Amino acid sequence: MAAPRAASSRLFTTSVRLSYYSHRGLRSSYPPRRENGDHPGHSGQSPYSIRYSSSTTGEDGPLRPDASTDPKSSSSSSSSSPPPVGSDRRYQKTSSSFSSRPPYQTRSKPFYNPRPTTGSPYNPDVSSTSRPFPQPPVRPLQRAPVKHTPHGRFKRQGPPPSLLTLADLSPGQISRAISHALAIKYVATRLHPRDLPAVLEKQTIALIFSKRSTRTRVASETAAHLLGANAMFLGKEDAQLGVNETLRDTANVVGSMTEGFMARVNAHEEVVELAKHSPVPVINALCDLYHPTQILADLMTLQEAYAPQPLKTKSTSFDAIRTAIRAMKPLECLKGKKMAYVGDTNNISNELLVTVPRLGMEFAIASPEGYNKVDPRVWERVVNAGTENKVTLTTDPMVAIKDADVIVTDTWISMGQESESAARLEAFKGYQVTNELISKAGAKPDWKFMHCLPRHQEEVDDEVFYGNRSLVFPEAENRKWTTAACFGWV
Repeated sequence: MAAPRAASSRLFTTSVRLSYYSHRGLRSSYPPRRENGDHPGHSGQSPYSIRYSSSTTGEDGPLRPDASTDPKSSSSSSSSSPPPVGSDRRYQKTSSSFSSRPPYQTRSKPFYNPRPTTGSPYNPDVSSTSRPFPQPPVRPLQRAPVKHTPHGRFKRQGPPPSLLTLADLSPGQISRAISHALAIKYVATRLHPRDLPAVLEKQTIALIFSKRSTRTRVASETAAHLLGANAMFLGKEDAQLGVNETLRDTANVVGSMTEGFMARVNAHEEVVELAKHSPVPVINALCDLYHPTQILADLMTLQEAYAPQPLKTKSTSFDAIRTAIRAMKPLECLKGKKMAYVGDTNNISNELLVTVPRLGMEFAIASPEGYNKVDPRVWERVVNAGTENKVTLTTDPMVAIKDADVIVTDTWISMGQESESAARLEAFKGYQVTNELISKAGAKPDWKFMHCLPRHQEEVDDEVFYGNRSLVFPEAENRKWTTAACFGWV
């Protein structure tokens, strides 16, 4: 009785398979036997891995094979016989009158197999086509022109654009950089960050920092992420900047693998050397002479404080918003105002000295005797710009603050000057910014206070630092937006 039961079982299994294929409107010539003598129960392809072409006669019409992609099919062949063994099996529905078809068979899009069939018992010889995922649009890289050399390397036609100091930029270029930063901030905060163009998508920016940092590093990494780039931080323990490797070699090696430098170095000559030999743009994140990204944030903060004009466009396009902000001439509100700097002459006062007078502002510096020397390289820039008549150098903070609209101070003891702490604290007595000092000096009634941080108690008291005239924390936040503008613009 064992044999009849086995025969009955095989007959039942075959009937079930015929019913399965008939229900789906597939060819009923099951099972198609293979010529190589393999098990006749398998057709060489699982019913779950059958692929249909996207060409149909309608949404509910029959699904038809794509003959153009089948090397063994012909446009004139319409025979209902099974395809030859080993061919790419695509089946044509015999009727479109099945109202009980599963939903996925009524779609005009191709039905993709969610399971891999390579190495499976369904078909160990034929690999299936996986479903293609949608790819983002390809954006052209906004780089300087390059040319291919016989040695297989790419070189730019001319030096790449770099930002070493704002003295290298015209007032119009500074205004456009501020407009770009304001547009980025508007879109990211009032609309959504995804509405920003990913101009640096799949690019890498090397952050080479020889000095410790909080705001510069956070601003650089978040700004790079905002524009779709990857920020690669290299601290003084990670990179051999000028130690075991020359600056020229570092510029060539790191520049060949990245799309830009953000360099926070010691001497100004270091960032100049990097920019000279780097094949990619270099942005000065701080050196002993200049600090351009900080002053860009200061200018943006002052624009928001003095001229918070409503945007004259209802468009959500980034380009339209930037154009509308640029038409407002954001830095025009600073013309005629006076800025007073009280403290040590350093990279902050130097950058302000070569920038704000060219924007139509008066600038006064008050530093104690022995700490009031302006670097000759900086003063040469002032003379060449013809703005020395807008600059006041004094040792009396009362003179500097008189009629001032903006009062700025900075740390008295910079990094690397810790050994001079006692002498500096003694020399700067009487230079602490307080409400009493500002009131006696006769500043403007609506004066503002700024500090680039970190702040120490001896430089400014809590009443001013945390008061309602302080722009310290908006100034720190704007480091992110101005850095993003530098990344996208340079």
